Amino acid sequence: MTKNNKNTKSPVCIIFAEGETDVYFYKYLICYLRNKNKKGQANVEIKNLKGVSNFSSKASSKYKNEIKVKYPDDEYKHYVFLAYDTDIFVFAKKPSVNWNNVERKLTDEGADHVVHLKAEKMIEDWLILDIQGICKFLKIKVPKQLKGQSGLEKMQYLYRAANRTYQKGYKADNLIKSLDIGKIYQHLKPTLKPLVDKLYEV
Repeated sequence: MTKNNKNTKSPVCIIFAEGETDVYFYKYLICYLRNKNKKGQANVEIKNLKGVSNFSSKASSKYKNEIKVKYPDDEYKHYVFLAYDTDIFVFAKKPSVNWNNVERKLTDEGADHVVHLKAEKMIEDWLILDIQGICKFLKIKVPKQLKGQSGLEKMQYLYRAANRTYQKGYKADNLIKSLDIGKIYQHLKPTLKPLVDKLYEV
């Protein structure tokens, strides 16, 4: 959903994340992109909604009461990105979030553009793309066979091999900052392209 914008406005990218792991991933992704290309960068705000169901109840209120206060819409173009895992919706008879309503509320409040950044099927499936980095962080050898159907199960398997426990969305900072974000980004370029395009729109 897009509105007409004045070219004189500065862009700001707002990422509403499902949980702490997503927040840290996008934090280090933005740092990687900014170090890679320092030319023309938008402002970035990352907000943790603490659960996918909160996209319905919190996204528009945070946008209105926090983002628009800090970045008035008469001065900034607001590009909103909804970052969430899709695993919860795969087998659900009735989706827990009506994304059309989420988008409508945001655009009604003034968002210029709303884009979905879907982690197929979960953020751990993205992190596991750098299995060497994870194993180095855990101080274990890369297994010949990685057990588990989902990214979460594979992550849990690796942590067990290191006599540790992986808890989704808990203390992910040290893990993610030790990974090769550039390597992960190369695999995810098509998915992340909308964010990168807006990050460098000036």
